[in-house]
Amino acid sequence: SDCPCGWAPPIREWPVACRVVETLVTYLDDPDNTESIRARRLKDEHGKDTAHEIFFEHRQERKVEGIPSYCSKRVLSEAAYFLLQRRAASAKTALEVAKTAICFQFAGNYYEVCSLSRSEPGDTGCQESKVLWLDMPAGAPVPEW
Repeated sequence: SDCPCGWAPPIREWPVACRVVETLVTYLDDPDNTESIRARRLKDEHGKDTAHEIFFEHRQERKVEGIPSYCSKRVLSEAAYFLLQRRAASAKTALEVAKTAICFQFAGNYYEVCSLSRSEPGDTGCQESKVLWLDMPAGAPVPEW
């Protein structure tokens, strides 16, 4: 697979249809991690791009006294994304996290098997530490496979 972390579960063998979403998250304000830019693309079960389009966005957590914090989201152009990414790499205050999510429906519920790994902006590889988890609704059955 061309996932930057080399993680490729054998989803072709799973008894459900899956969608793979690969996201590169660059937190612009490490260690606070309240502002980020994201590049997201869909993959097929072989890890290949399904479209040449990549979705770019900017997220920022907002805190206003008297109301719960919220996250603002803004769609970015490719040029704006790369300008922000370049600025973050030169400032050395950013953190990159590669997330791969395998999304599927099972027993009437939505699931994601997720993998995370982190690197410094501009690195060509991911650090060895990876996190893997199953995100599912509370009380939902765990798939046997």
